[in-house]
Amino acid sequence: MEEAIHPLKIGTLTLKSNIVQAPLASYSSRSYRHLCALYGSPIGISEMVSAEGLLREGEKTLSLIKKAETETDVNYDKENIGDKIPYAIQLFASIPDSFKKAVRVLSKHLDVPLIDINAACPVQKVLRNGCGGALMNNPSLIKEIVKSIKGESGANVSVKIRLGMDNNNINYLECAEAAFEGGADAVSLHARTVKAIYGGSADYSHPKNLKEHFKEKTILTSGDIFSHKIAKEVINLTGTDGVLAARGAIGNPFIFSDDENVKDADYIAALKTHLRLHVMYGDTPLRDLRKFIPYYFKHLKHSKNIKDVKTTICCSASSYDDYINAINRITPENS
Repeated sequence: MEEAIHPLKIGTLTLKSNIVQAPLASYSSRSYRHLCALYGSPIGISEMVSAEGLLREGEKTLSLIKKAETETDVNYDKENIGDKIPYAIQLFASIPDSFKKAVRVLSKHLDVPLIDINAACPVQKVLRNGCGGALMNNPSLIKEIVKSIKGESGANVSVKIRLGMDNNNINYLECAEAAFEGGADAVSLHARTVKAIYGGSADYSHPKNLKEHFKEKTILTSGDIFSHKIAKEVINLTGTDGVLAARGAIGNPFIFSDDENVKDADYIAALKTHLRLHVMYGDTPLRDLRKFIPYYFKHLKHSKNIKDVKTTICCSASSYDDYINAINRITPENS
């Protein structure tokens, strides 16, 4: 049997590993992606970016596509870029022409080697506009969107989908086929329906089925990848080419290398690095780091003062020193 963890090929792009940092709205900032890269993520993928927002070239949208210092927007198979990893952009919209024009605008700022199409987001405000998971209602539209991007850009294209809108409308095979007919280089399947959001458990029988139908295509599994061990198990179980680490990577960048023997002190060190990077980039206020704190702290199994420190950070920390002073009050034991 092939080793579970191995290089991943997406079109002309070859990534050093097949545990991939998934794009997460409001989480996949430059500081977060930089941190993931330091711990082994093979690619940086932006949080989902509105194609319509790119057309307007608004300041907020343009801030979302800025690279981290660990990333490059050229195909690293063709360039000598040292230790940097490729940078990809995830786009969302509802019509092919918006994607096509957005890619044209994007090319003024970046030359990304991969563009990911979001056809999976279950958030209502996205669905109401016919974007994200709503695209699964119309597989032929997915095909046209991929074609529109391929016709405008030399970038590789991937598409993230779900099982279907709900349990009565499971159509991921049809959507994947449409994506590949349009020229997609990879399809990622979150093993839940759009309606399920993140409820219940991911059903890995479906990614396995998808890979069996498209043996020669690059297929990734998404959903409930909460550790390096689980990542390996899911790859072996499904036979897919890799996995997307989404919520499982928040507060646990070790997922990209090996998190099985990580000690409390290592998680605390990672949090301090994340804090430093957040300040360095300054993309959002420091208080935005608070949402990451519970994810880090759930991994601290042998430490004291966790509850008090969490309360201090989430209720009153407003400066770098506030965060550091609070974090330094954590006392790791047996780590």
